[in-house]
Amino acid sequence: MSQALQRRAVFAYALILLAAFALRLWNLGAQSLWHDEGWSLYPAYTLLGPMGIRGMDVNAPPLFNISIGLWLRLAGDAIWTVRFWSLLTGMIGVALGMGLARRWFGVQAGILAGIFLAFSPILWVFAQEIRAYIPMPIYTVLLLSLAAQFLAPRQAQVSRSAWLWLFGVTLAALWSHNLSVPLVAWLNLSVVLGLLLRRAWRRLRGWFLLQSALFVLYLPWLLTQRPTGTPLNTPPALNFELLWQIWQSYFTGIKALVGADALLMALCALFGAVAVLSIARALWRARSARLWTLLSAVLLLPVFQLLIILAAHIDFHPRYFLLSAPPTLILIAAGLALPSRNALVLSLRFAAPLIATAIMARMAWLTYSAPIYQHDDFLGMARYYATHSERDAIVIPYGWEPSLDYYQEKLDIRAPFVEVPIHSDAERIRTQLAEALEGKANAELFTWYQLPADMRGAFPCLLSAVGVWESQLTLSGVRTDRYRLTGDVRALAAPKLPPTRLSFALPDNADLDARPYAFLHSQGAESACLLLDLSAESAPLQYDWRLAVRLLRADGSLYAARDADLRDDRQQTATAQRDSYSFHATAFLALPIPPDSEPLLLSAWLYTPEKRSAAHLLGTLVKEDGKVRFTPEPKAAPMREKPPLPLALQRQPFRARSRRDAWQPIAQLVAAELPEQLSAERNAPIKLLWQAVERSHQSYMVFVHLIAADGRLIAQSDSEPVQGARPTSSWREGEYILDQHQLHWHDRAYRGAASVRIGLYDLRTGARLTLPNGDDSVMLPQTVIVE
Repeated sequence: MSQALQRRAVFAYALILLAAFALRLWNLGAQSLWHDEGWSLYPAYTLLGPMGIRGMDVNAPPLFNISIGLWLRLAGDAIWTVRFWSLLTGMIGVALGMGLARRWFGVQAGILAGIFLAFSPILWVFAQEIRAYIPMPIYTVLLLSLAAQFLAPRQAQVSRSAWLWLFGVTLAALWSHNLSVPLVAWLNLSVVLGLLLRRAWRRLRGWFLLQSALFVLYLPWLLTQRPTGTPLNTPPALNFELLWQIWQSYFTGIKALVGADALLMALCALFGAVAVLSIARALWRARSARLWTLLSAVLLLPVFQLLIILAAHIDFHPRYFLLSAPPTLILIAAGLALPSRNALVLSLRFAAPLIATAIMARMAWLTYSAPIYQHDDFLGMARYYATHSERDAIVIPYGWEPSLDYYQEKLDIRAPFVEVPIHSDAERIRTQLAEALEGKANAELFTWYQLPADMRGAFPCLLSAVGVWESQLTLSGVRTDRYRLTGDVRALAAPKLPPTRLSFALPDNADLDARPYAFLHSQGAESACLLLDLSAESAPLQYDWRLAVRLLRADGSLYAARDADLRDDRQQTATAQRDSYSFHATAFLALPIPPDSEPLLLSAWLYTPEKRSAAHLLGTLVKEDGKVRFTPEPKAAPMREKPPLPLALQRQPFRARSRRDAWQPIAQLVAAELPEQLSAERNAPIKLLWQAVERSHQSYMVFVHLIAADGRLIAQSDSEPVQGARPTSSWREGEYILDQHQLHWHDRAYRGAASVRIGLYDLRTGARLTLPNGDDSVMLPQTVIVE
């Protein structure tokens, strides 16, 4: 190459690096510090400190965090300043990748690879974050270069410096980020297979010795690691859509942008077509050991990265495929740079950088077009909390939030943080809140949407039992709920309820015991909180059961309804522990305050979309003299007195076929109350009074049909008794059940007389229950006028 061409090449490389630097410098400090960045920042304050909260990150090797610590001691700990260290690290990766492409495939390949790397969205994203992902492309490029040296023919001697570089780079990668595991897996598989094919036994022996030494040095970190995924995570399904998502990852870096924008996806697909043509051309025209080494990284790194995702049981995210982006872009550049006079190849060589630049421009525009594509706004939340006083408290339901901890000092947040450890049991939560909130006027409940720390609703239930919800502030990715503490917070530490227990027999051959554990309420609060312990010991639960609790008036009518998932202290459902014979959950039920001196019965059952248990009575809720009390009464008596209804009926029991194919009387309709006039606009309820004849384990539906004079169905209601609050499986022999129905109209134009037909049926089969005379319904003797 002539000196003039060399000068032009050097100028092109410098221009590319300048463009990469300017792009990464743009808006470097615009976004908030967020949770994961905080976990990288705090270890920098305590170099080589203990692992855990406000110490070394328990899930990330410490080397990059140590480098951040050295940097902030020189430059300060402002967010822009610390991110600048990531920017510099990312620039080294771009320069090394461009240099590798130039050395292996020529000047044009180096220029094309430099453009692709400089305008790579995923490299841009992580060059602007305080996280240990950004040094990983450096290690990838260095190990690519070293691998090619070890795969050289046996006659070529591997220098001692290459062995030392291999040892140092691999060890640094292992102690920088857990993504080093798929990187080292690719390196070993590629090199070992290559050495076996070349029969380079001496080199292979040295390789195994070096890798064994690396494993010994990595073992201290490896022994500290535990799987980070939970059943709340959803690993990706193995299908062709996943391949498309992985390809998009190279051009997004942000999970919310994968598949979010039609134009961005079209540009990614267009660049993908260029990639396929260029890689095919490279394999056809320039097969070499270097090319095969590069191709092995392009193909195997995504596979090993995906295996890590599946093994750890974590969600898909573009960041896990960061390693394979540089080799892929370098390989595309190598294929495009091969000499050719073909017009198509020349046009692709010109178009590919334009497409890459367009992808970066579109991705950058999208990132700042909507908050959903940016960091969660911990800074905005911290500014809001900075307006609070010492009389306020900020409750964090997953323990430590490092970003808020950082901003607490920077913005002088005076309200103390109440850091309740994630996966705390009910006793720990309520006693810690009782102690921390004493003397406070208000409590803010912080929520970070990416971490489902309170899927049971424990904190809203407890705070509403000693206060009143006032307001909510929602920012990008975060939310806070403000509670005015109107009651005595010491009520949260109220003694446990007297031991009472009832058992739900479930269709999956398991029994679930339920025990009212604690009842919490302070005068002046907006609701009460009932804690219900549920446990199964006899057999694994095969379904994710939900708890239904209905508050019933004395006449059996519905006052309020509450439903809750069954989750243990780790927020896991029963099916997440399908192989375990022991499952324990605590349900937090926020109950409304009952009317003065009007007792409410609490009826409960368990259900799934397809199955349901029998119902039980939990106890009585009553408000007297301003105080709300709950009395556990699992054997509370059913309603025995017959409420007066004007339309008395002949008592004929509805019957169902029992398991022995015998007729079993279930219930009889003893009275009803119809409005004199009905209309679709003024839809007055129809009241029915049932009496249970025998205990039934089956839940049946009640139908109420409004029949026109010509026999047409003009309105109807289909539901379980008392809107599902009193299924027939919960009825006790001799009990009266007051059941109200609102009609749903089919013919709103009908006017005239109409009749009402009542019956019961099995929702699973549609079969109606029959009367002794063979009829499958009761026609009420009174007609109504439809206006």
